[in-house]
This record gives sequence, C-alpha cells and structure tokens, in this order.
Amino acid sequence: MQFDSLQYLVFLPIIVVLFYNVPTTWRWVLLLGASVYFYVSAPTIYVFPLLLATLVSYCSGILIERCQDQSTRKHYLIVALILLLGNLGFFKYANFVVTSFTTAMSFLGLPVDVAIQNYDFPIGISFQTFLTIGYLIDVYRRDHSAEKQIGTFALFILFFPKLLAGPIERSKNLLTQLHEKRIFNSSKVTSGMKLIAWGLFKKTVIANRAALYVDTVYSNPESHCGLPLIFAFYLYAFQIYCDFSGYTDIAVGSAGMMGYDLLANFRRPYLARSIREFWRRWHISLTTCLRDYLYLPLGGNRVLKWRWYFNIMVVFVLSGIWHGPNWTFLVWGALHGVYYVLSVGMKSTYARIGLTRSLESFHTLNKWVGIFVTFHLVTFAWIFFRADSIKSAWLMIQCASLTNGTLKNAFKVLPSTQMFLLVFWLAALMCVEVVQERGGACSGSVRQG
Repeated sequence: MQFDSLQYLVFLPIIVVLFYNVPTTWRWVLLLGASVYFYVSAPTIYVFPLLLATLVSYCSGILIERCQDQSTRKHYLIVALILLLGNLGFFKYANFVVTSFTTAMSFLGLPVDVAIQNYDFPIGISFQTFLTIGYLIDVYRRDHSAEKQIGTFALFILFFPKLLAGPIERSKNLLTQLHEKRIFNSSKVTSGMKLIAWGLFKKTVIANRAALYVDTVYSNPESHCGLPLIFAFYLYAFQIYCDFSGYTDIAVGSAGMMGYDLLANFRRPYLARSIREFWRRWHISLTTCLRDYLYLPLGGNRVLKWRWYFNIMVVFVLSGIWHGPNWTFLVWGALHGVYYVLSVGMKSTYARIGLTRSLESFHTLNKWVGIFVTFHLVTFAWIFFRADSIKSAWLMIQCASLTNGTLKNAFKVLPSTQMFLLVFWLAALMCVEVVQERGGACSGSVRQG
C-alpha cells in the first residue's frame, strides 16, 4: 500500500477512528493487525525474512538481558547480529555478490557459470534490520530493557507508518510509547493531518512530476546531452528529497494522529552550509544510528587523525552499500566520505592559518557560498545514486556541458505547462523552507531524538 494512494487515504482514517474507540488494552492488537494488512498489501511480499528478524531479535533480546555473564551476553549478541545481517545479505545482496564475482572472474579470463535467482528483495528489509540491530545493541548496553510481550514487540517492528522506509526508530522512543496510554488530542490529530497534506504535496506535486523528467533523461541520456542532463541532475536532487521527506512527513503525521511521536528525519538539508551540516539534516535517524552503533564503537574522533579519517570513510561506504546492491551506491557513499574528510581537513587548515575569524566576519556571504557549494557537491553525488551503473553515470557527466543543447531542448522533455508548474512549485517549496529556517521550525517530525 502506497502512502499517496486512495487506498491509504481511506485506510488511515478508519484505523484512527477505531484506535480511539477500542479499549486501551486491545489497541496493540488493532495496530498490529492494521500493520500486517498494510504490509501484505504491498506489491512485493516476503513474510519469512520479516518474521525471522522479529523472532530472532525478540528471543535474543530476552536472552541477552537475562544473562549475567558478559562474555556469554556478547556471544548472544554476535550470533543474533550474524543471523540478522545474514537475513539481509541473502535477500538483498546475494545476487549482487554473485554477479560481481562472475564479472570479476570473466575479466580475469576465468569464466564461472553460476545460476542467479532473480527476485525482488523484500521492501523495507534494510530499515527493519537496522531497527532490530539497534534494539539488540540497546539491550546489550542496558540502555533499554528487553520487551517481554511479543505482541507489543511485533508492533514495534511492524508499526505501519514507519514500516517500509523509516524513520528508523529507537527502542527508547517508540517501544516506550507503545506501553503508554494514548488519549485523544484534537491538536495532535490536526497537526498530523497538516503534516500528511504537506508530505502529499511534496510527494505527488513535486517528486512524482520531477520523476517524469528524470526518468525520461536517465533512461536515454544519449538523446539528452547538455542542458537537459543538467536539468535532470538538479531535478533528481529535489525528487529524492521530496519523495523521501514527503514519505517521512506522511509517516510522522499518521503516527501523530494516534498520539505517537516518531523521530525527526529531515531538517531542510539543502540549506546546509557544509557536508557535515548536511548529514545532521538529511536522513537523521540513519545518521544517528550509524554514529551510535558504528562510528563511535570504531573510536569516532578519539583516535589518531588517519584512523579518524578511516572511520569516517568506513561509515560512509557502508551507508552507501546499505542503500542498495549496486556499485553506484558504494561510489555515492565514498564520495560523501571524501567530502566529509576534506571538510574536516579544511576546517583544521583554516584554523591553523588564522582564516576562521576572517571568514566569520563575512557571515552572510560565507553562509550562502557554503549552501551553494554544499548543494552542488550533494547534487553531483546524486548522479551516481540514480544512475544504473558507474559507466552510465560517467557518460552523463561527460555529456553534461552548458555548451551542448539549448534551454529550449531542456524544456521540451515535458510539456511546457508541466515544466512551468514544476519550476513554480519548486520555487514555492524553497521559499517555505527558507522561512521555516529563519523561524527555526522543524519540518518532518513531531519529536526529536
């Protein structure tokens, strides 16, 4: 079931009305049933991997909490992580690994004939794996107690607003709320509906319309050299932002109508003045998970400088691979890792030669130059994220020249009316975000973690 479908717009009000009219002790049953229905309504259904992740994390959490021996607790955690990551790896990355292996062998003159099973991996499996891993690590660190009621735990995993694409919830946030009584609050229902409307606007009016242009150009880049390609690069930056943040707004709004506060996930990322700031604004729930469960255990910045840079690269490369089974995602993650390392190095250099205070004296100019440079670095990396292959991405970059093609050709990809409306609504979106930025508003979330 898609958030922007008529089916969901009928489904959600029914669930909200039922939620506030059934006894409190039975609400988890209603929400769990609704979540299961929501999941099986999706086009690609793989119940087994989701069931396996739920059972493994539920049982492992109880075992880890009850065990007093630190070494045994650690073994329980390692076994659980292997099972969960193995589940993710088999269903999402098996074909990618086999294909990469056979390609490498063929390149070396050692062709290998390996049968590849073509199937779509379960939707939402990456988010659910991160959710369960985070839960188990929290229990292992004793930051949160293990959930004993299996129905409530299953709801924590399957809660339909965040089931397919996050935000990646933490046990101390959502699991705690599932044990609290939710009382009808008209202001929360109203604010939730407003956030859903804003998310639908971003998803249907901007993202879906931008996708028509982007898909046309990316599917046949040879026919759209020059300005049409450059337009597609910019439009994809806004397409993915409006698509993902719009989804998050709908998810947060849907949960908010029932009194549940989901974590923040976006905070006007294209107004970031540096790559470091961008990652404090983009996909916040993923960034904080990577920081708490990977970056800090690796040593964070409390190590030698070369090791610090290594830790940064590891985190970004793995975040790229996490997004999908394609080398393009790895390159996208590596690019952001390089950006981040360079930004850290430049900041240290500026401080060492005394330029920091001089730059701060030109605050407004420095701010807008930072926003301009950061946005274009991010947009360049999105080329690899969207392209079918590294070769395709590189060819498009080579063809994207201001001297090739004309502005008229760029506006011929879509009918002129659609192009005008797309540009108009994009301008409106950015105006709203600038106003929100000045007012300090937090879009896309009711509650910050």
